[in-house]
Order: sequence, then structure tokens, then C-alpha cells
Amino acid sequence: MTPRRWLRLANPALADAISQAIGDNWIVDHGQLRGLRPLAADRAFRGEFLKAKRTAKARFAGWLKAPPAGRRSGDDVRLPGQTHS
Repeated sequence: MTPRRWLRLANPALADAISQAIGDNWIVDHGQLRGLRPLAADRAFRGEFLKAKRTAKARFAGWLKAPPAGRRSGDDVRLPGQTHS
């Protein structure tokens, strides 16, 4: 997996919003992300961006609530840098 494809995996909703706004070529040419600058003032795009952000948060929260096999949940789980009290 190339680093250029990671956003599509990490935040598919944001990747889709970007692709709808400026096309799919940004995936292989990050310079095309400059095309998002004018959209910072666009209310509709900002709405899509915030919607993607909320979707990613909900997806992450769901991942935390339903741990897959092999991952413990509860008091035994610590985030990186978190100490055991």
C-alpha cells in the first residue's frame, strides 16, 4: 500500500468529499490538493468536510466499542503514552 492511498483507507468519507470536489487525480498527485484552497470559503464543501469528520469519529467510536477478536477491552486497554494507574 502506497502512502498516497492511506487517506482513502483512514477516512474514506473525506477522500470521497475531496474527489467529488477536485477529481480523483489528487490520489497520485498531491499537488492537486491545492485545488481545495478556494473551497475553504464554499459553505457546501465545508459542510461535506464536517460531515466526513463526524463520520470518521463515529467509525472510530464504533471500532473502540466493538473490539475485534484478539484485542482486549475495558480497563486493560491503554492508548500509547498512557500509564497504568
